Amino acid sequence: MAVKIGQFLALDTDYAALKKQFAKNETMARAIKFAPGIRVLNQDFFETLITFIISQNNNIPRIKQLCDRLGERYGTKVGDTFAFPSPQQMADITEQDYKDMKFPKIF
Repeated sequence: MAVKIGQFLALDTDYAALKKQFAKNETMARAIKFAPGIRVLNQDFFETLITFIISQNNNIPRIKQLCDRLGERYGTKVGDTFAFPSPQQMADITEQDYKDMKFPKIF
């Protein structure tokens, strides 16, 4: 299911309230002061998990490239791009498929 951009970017999130709550913790207060513009994404848990795994020992352009390959091969076309594939769409991907897409050996 496609998520609207505003929902994905959590544009309705009350960041002032979040910062106030998080600032009660000393470590979080320092993090807020260091990076006050960080925002929350409403990213699907499965997509978050897979992209985190992909991110290990990779740089941002490489992570994007690998995620794009997954979407193009197994995701659903949405306009002129592809959605990140669901667990069901990824269920039958083989080790050889990952090798063919140039994924690191963690897969």
